[in-house]
Amino acid sequence: MNAIKQVVIPEKIVEITFAEYVGQRIRKRREELGMTQDDVVNVCDISKAFLSECENGKRSIGFCKLYQLAQVLQRTTDWFAKGWD
Repeated sequence: MNAIKQVVIPEKIVEITFAEYVGQRIRKRREELGMTQDDVVNVCDISKAFLSECENGKRSIGFCKLYQLAQVLQRTTDWFAKGWD
């Protein structure tokens, strides 16, 4: 896989894929809101397995599904993809 994002961890740089980056952002925001995966999938038209795979960077997510998640998690799609609104 081609790494496209760098994450700085003290004293080393770790390269991750875009899917991993977006997945980390989804999980981070879900946890900030105190939501479980079940809470999210009950509102979005996705399965718990799909959400889990996305959060773990094992699957990429299309724009339509990311848009749905962004609405539920109260962020813009840019926040998930780029890290800002």
